[in-house]
Amino acid sequence: MRILRLAGSDDALRDVPEELRSPAIAEAAFSQAVGEPVETIVRPIWPDPHLPELLERWLDQYQPDLVFFYVVPFWYVYESVPIRVQRQLGRLGGKLSEAGRRVASKPFASSLPFRALRLASLRTVGGETPFTPEQVLDVSESCIRRVVAREDVVLVVIGSTGRRCTAYGWGGPARDQARRAVVHNRLTSLRAELHVPYFGGDSLMQSGEWKALLGPDRTHLSVEGQRTVGLEQAAHMLAAWERAGRRVPAKQETGG
Repeated sequence: MRILRLAGSDDALRDVPEELRSPAIAEAAFSQAVGEPVETIVRPIWPDPHLPELLERWLDQYQPDLVFFYVVPFWYVYESVPIRVQRQLGRLGGKLSEAGRRVASKPFASSLPFRALRLASLRTVGGETPFTPEQVLDVSESCIRRVVAREDVVLVVIGSTGRRCTAYGWGGPARDQARRAVVHNRLTSLRAELHVPYFGGDSLMQSGEWKALLGPDRTHLSVEGQRTVGLEQAAHMLAAWERAGRRVPAKQETGG
């Protein structure tokens, strides 16, 4: 069996060994549940207008049995100071923005001083998200419809789990939750229209919950967070698989 997994940067996180990342955790749990070997093809995605055509090519190339599509909240809730600077200052802003991204990619970015600087910048300069909820939804809906059109492919769509951003400008949590609600409501409507298994919400985790899942950079998942999320994803994939009427071995009862 083959899974085409479309998700975000956590799937390719270099700080966590590949076998401990959520794709491998989900694959192992799902394989055990369905009783056959599973191959997962991981493709980190970005919701630009070319993604639906790229997905079409991947569907032809890999011929997956199941497509795991994660509508990553980072795309539309993470407020970035470099993005705001770039959009406001044009070419000069682009150079400053690129310099900021280079700094953010260094080990220093995991330190307390850097996180304090980012918070201060958000509360003075402000930040903007990479995409609006509407942009993300337009691209996501096109992708979902292309998979649904292939009746032999099982699709599972994952939305927000409520994992929060690491820092917010003033009023950030309220903006975050409002954006999640826009995405969740439309994906819920698509679930009803297209009968697609969709798992997501519009609420935010409590502080202790999401911090327990994160690694040193306070943005990406830790090893334990990867395991927790991977097992949840496996359960969602299994639910979609069973809903599609695909074979799952009967559980063996143990005698006394």
